[in-house]
Amino acid sequence: MLQQSSTLFDLPVDFACFGSGSSGNCYYLRQGDCGLLIDAGVGERRFKKAFMDYGFNMAQIKAILLTHEHLDHTRCAGRLSKKNNLPVYSTASVFTSMRHNPVIHNNVPAANEQTIQHGTPFQIGPFCIEPFKVPHDSSDNTGYFITCGNVNFCLITDCGSLTPDICHYVSRAQHLVVEANYDRDMLQNGPYPEYLKLRILSKNGHMDNAVCGNLLRENLTPSLIRNIWLCHLSQENNTPEKALATVNEAIAPLHLPCKAVPLHRIEPTGPFVLRSEQNSA
Repeated sequence: MLQQSSTLFDLPVDFACFGSGSSGNCYYLRQGDCGLLIDAGVGERRFKKAFMDYGFNMAQIKAILLTHEHLDHTRCAGRLSKKNNLPVYSTASVFTSMRHNPVIHNNVPAANEQTIQHGTPFQIGPFCIEPFKVPHDSSDNTGYFITCGNVNFCLITDCGSLTPDICHYVSRAQHLVVEANYDRDMLQNGPYPEYLKLRILSKNGHMDNAVCGNLLRENLTPSLIRNIWLCHLSQENNTPEKALATVNEAIAPLHLPCKAVPLHRIEPTGPFVLRSEQNSA
């Protein structure tokens, strides 16, 4: 069970993952009684059980941030928003796409839609949130750089190609969740049909292990980075061992205070306590 300190300034920032991959993506940040969900793509029942098993409670969730509209990121967003009267933050095109998607049966109530724009920061409780564009074959896709006191957290998922903004936010990150979706050889020699392979490999597809490793090697700031979590690993085209070997080999010359570790695809990972100093999680 998580313990809270008596004063706001002493409260840590907690992070947990409730699924990372094509079966569902959901991440949680909390300081004190203010929590943010980033994506809500796991089943509602499974999410609530894992959430409460960690000692969290639903009343702590103050908002849901969506990266994009694909079902593995939005599956229970509408239901959670409606049941708990939660505001949901994303870009206008994501909300429009969700409303016109026949697969999404429980949409976010219109009154709870909070439209954001890339490059325009906004505040929720103690969290300052900077949204930025991430290329993907969705109507839109957002990465988040979130600051709380002297701690920051960055999430980049479903990323088909790199941009100056992505490199910039990686260079600022203390605690980073970044996609390492596939091993290129496994994908190219695997059972996926050709059209799907081309989609994943495209500039609006996903990030492979080698590109992820290069992104980190070229942009991480060794004096800042404290945790690196690899997200959205493919079950068919990757393994945690391959992702870790490729990424950790790439960043080895940086002599970082941490190594990359994978987030579980289906089971929860964490919770972790995020701090700005070393040995933080």
